[in-house]
Amino acid sequence: MANRANVQFQESDVIIDGIGNIGYTKMDQTMVGLGITYREVNDSAQFTGVIARSKSGAAPTLSIEILETKFPRLFNDIAGGQVYPIVDGSALAWGLGSRTLDLFDEAVSITLHPSGVDSDDYTNDIMFWLAVPDLSQVQIKGGRDGARSIVIPWTILPNEDAGLDRTYGLFGNHTAVEADPYAIFITTERTSRSPHKHIPALTLNSSSTMKVYANAFYKTNSTTTAALNEAGGITATTASFDIDTLNVDNGFAVGDYLLFSGTAAIVYVTAITYATATTATITVARGIGGVVAAIHLDNAVITKLSDVYILPVSRRCTWASSSTGDVTVGNSNASENKGLLTWVADGAGNITAVIGGTTSQTLVVTTTT
Repeated sequence: MANRANVQFQESDVIIDGIGNIGYTKMDQTMVGLGITYREVNDSAQFTGVIARSKSGAAPTLSIEILETKFPRLFNDIAGGQVYPIVDGSALAWGLGSRTLDLFDEAVSITLHPSGVDSDDYTNDIMFWLAVPDLSQVQIKGGRDGARSIVIPWTILPNEDAGLDRTYGLFGNHTAVEADPYAIFITTERTSRSPHKHIPALTLNSSSTMKVYANAFYKTNSTTTAALNEAGGITATTASFDIDTLNVDNGFAVGDYLLFSGTAAIVYVTAITYATATTATITVARGIGGVVAAIHLDNAVITKLSDVYILPVSRRCTWASSSTGDVTVGNSNASENKGLLTWVADGAGNITAVIGGTTSQTLVVTTTT
C-alpha cells in the first residue's frame, strides 16, 4: 500500500570518525552503491540465458562532493596519511609521493546522517565500518559560474570482525544490538503476509521436498493499555470481545498488534467500534506471530505494541526435525538448504526453528506415500 511517510526529501551530513562533520556538501551528489555481487552460470544445452545465480558478496561504493575545498579540509581531514604535510612557518604544503601505505591502517568509519535530524536519531543513517578516500579518482572542479567543489570517491573495506552479515556496514540504527526475537513462526511463503500466522501442519508426499520459511516477530510494549471486559472471559478462538479502561482516548486502532498479559498471546485488530473514548468492541485475528492463542480472564491487561517488525530469519535459525527417519529439514547456509523439508519415509516429524533462546511453534509434517 502506498504510504507518503515513506517518501523522503533528505540530504545527508557526512560524519567521519575522529573528525566529525566534514561540512558543506553539494546537493544531490552524495551517492551510495550497494554493490551486491553475484555469480551465475549462463546457457546450457537445454536453455539459453541464466540457469543458476547466487549472491557472492558485496562491494559497496560511496562518492561525496564537498564544497569546503581549501586544502586543509581535503588533505588534513580526509586524505590522512596518504599525503605528506610540509610546514614552513605559516606556509603549508602537502606532498603526493610514491611511498607505499597499508590503507587499512588509514581507514575510518563514515556515517551519512540525515541533515536537520537530531544527532541521536539514527533511523535513516548509513554507516560503513572502514572507508578510505580513493585519491586516484579525486576530481577538483571549478568554474567561473560556480563554487569550486571536490568529488571524493571512497573505497569501502571489509571489517572481518563484524561478521559475514554486516561486513561492510549497516543501514538504519547502527547502534542496535541484535536481540532474540519475541517469537518465531513458520510459513510456506517466502514473504509472510499480514496477519502473520504460523502454519501448524502440512503433508509431504513420497520422495518430495518442500521449502518452509522462518519469520521473527519483534516488538516493544507501548504505554497504551486497556482491560478485557468480558465477565466469563474469552476462549482461545473468541474473535470479538469488549474492552474498557483504555488509558488513551481511542488509543487502539485497526492494524494494531495487542499483547495479553499473563499468556504472552498476541492478537491483530481487524475492526473496532468505540462506545466511548475508553470502551470498545474489538474484532481480532488470534494466534499471531508464532504465539499460541490462549484463554483470557475478565480484566486481563491488554497492551498495544509498538516497533513491531516481522523479519525473514530462515538463514539465522537453527532448524531441527524430531524424526529424521521420516522427514529431514535442511540446516546449512553453505548448501542453501535451510528450511528444506525432505520426505524419508511414511510417518511424521515436528519441525522447529530456533534463534538463541526463542523457539518457534512446532510445524507437524506428515509424510505419506
